[in-house]
Amino acid sequence: MKRIIVGIDPGTTAGIAALDIQGNLVLLKSIKNATHGEISKAIIDAGKPVIIASDVSPLPKMLEKVAASFAAKVMFPEERLTRVDKLNIAEKYSKEVSPEKKLWSNRHERDALAAALRAWRSKRHLLMKLEADVSGMGSERANKIIECVLLKGRPIEECRRRYA
Repeated sequence: MKRIIVGIDPGTTAGIAALDIQGNLVLLKSIKNATHGEISKAIIDAGKPVIIASDVSPLPKMLEKVAASFAAKVMFPEERLTRVDKLNIAEKYSKEVSPEKKLWSNRHERDALAAALRAWRSKRHLLMKLEADVSGMGSERANKIIECVLLKGRPIEECRRRYA
């Protein structure tokens, strides 16, 4: 199963965005009056999250629960991102991958996308190194190494030896 980084904007209308390890958008949607189960199903359909990210601080309880249900790492900013920050993050990415139109259809999707992008960018160098390191391996072994590094914080070499 594909490993993903998920951004969630909780609220009456929840925004959910997911990027794969390479930073490709694999999910972007919003759900009105979303339950924990609906959010989890949308995420599962996209892949297995290794990081659940928020755009606000402190981390909302709902995100803690979602992350715990997937045994995923959580990431959130020290201070709440401003609307302008979220717009800039999302617009830059949108112009790179879809210059003719924006990717999101509402602010919830935009905020979830900004959270996912922020998390992905903060881990990008490690993710790219991991991707290069596990290329050519079977997907089960590669995924175990990715999880070992991202979720347990272990060095890549230690994880490679563990899952040799």
